[in-house]
Amino acid sequence: MAIMKIPYGYELAIKPTVRILFVEQLSELIGKAPGSIRTYCSEPKYQHLVPAPFKLKGSRRLCWKEADVLEWIAGGSITYGLGPLPRRGRPTKREQLARAAAREANNHQQPL
Repeated sequence: MAIMKIPYGYELAIKPTVRILFVEQLSELIGKAPGSIRTYCSEPKYQHLVPAPFKLKGSRRLCWKEADVLEWIAGGSITYGLGPLPRRGRPTKREQLARAAAREANNHQQPL
């Protein structure tokens, strides 16, 4: 509880507000679908992909404290812009030639 001084020697006690986020709000914050978030929370192998949730007493809804979510985001748990994934399978002829040319250029730059 924070104490705020006001004029004439009085003090005012202020409770900090705690904002509770539900799946829909978390979805907007981290850019994942609500169904994906629910799956991530229920499957142990995906639990590292979302902040740890809690449930309010007498409720089945997943909840998060906004401060915890913002701290989780600031901690670098979310990665942006990884770029396109490499194609699967054998490289095309163009890709093979480009890699060979890059290797040749690299070999010519290195002194013996």
